[in-house]
Amino acid sequence: MALLRSCAAGTSSQWALERKSPLFAIGGISVERVRNLFDRLRHGFRVRRLAANSDPSYREYLSVQFERTYSKRNQVPARRSTVLMDRLCELGTPNLDGAVLCIGPRDTFEIESFKRVGFRKVLGIDLLSQGPGVLIMDMHRMTFPDDSFDVVYASHSLEHSYDPARVVGEILRVAKEGAILAVEVPIKFTPQGADRFDFGGVDGVHKLFGAHLDRIVWTDEQPPGSPMNGSGTAVARTIFVIRKGVAGGQG
Repeated sequence: MALLRSCAAGTSSQWALERKSPLFAIGGISVERVRNLFDRLRHGFRVRRLAANSDPSYREYLSVQFERTYSKRNQVPARRSTVLMDRLCELGTPNLDGAVLCIGPRDTFEIESFKRVGFRKVLGIDLLSQGPGVLIMDMHRMTFPDDSFDVVYASHSLEHSYDPARVVGEILRVAKEGAILAVEVPIKFTPQGADRFDFGGVDGVHKLFGAHLDRIVWTDEQPPGSPMNGSGTAVARTIFVIRKGVAGGQG
């Protein structure tokens, strides 16, 4: 062990150089490729555990979503990820001691952004975790206690759901009475693969929450490639306050 530590300390710069080379390989396979393989297997195993006792169609759904998320693990967050958050903060945030849940952040970009504003309790859930604070969890089956969060932030997540009503039910369960919801989804596209639902616009998102939508704070729809939407698909954004103690649920 001492020898290994000595070798590691003495050749760190060489290691950094060689690992970038395709010649630095084991059995003809690059170390980087081996590392990625093990990383994918490790994350995939966690997702399979989430799918335990599920029917085949749901297991297939989780597999498709995981592959999509994993394929984007090295992408830099786009401008679209900040517009909704910026607006949420400009309009006035709840107590900075309140808890924030980010649904589908993958990496820590959203978590760190909320913390820069001043929030101290921020968690994310996704099928892939690329940093501390992002828990491996299915948005259809959250394991948080009831009434846990003051803010729920879901940017480009709901369109990936298997059952939007089930996800909304879980959001309502873990959110506190009067919690703020901030949602962004792509719209006016053809659902396929991992992108399962086109809600059509802001009204379609609001309809998901039905009588639980207490007060609309802000809405926005942007065409693709606009100054406020760098993606190739139109988007709908909304910030609203929820009401929990009502019958009738989703619209």
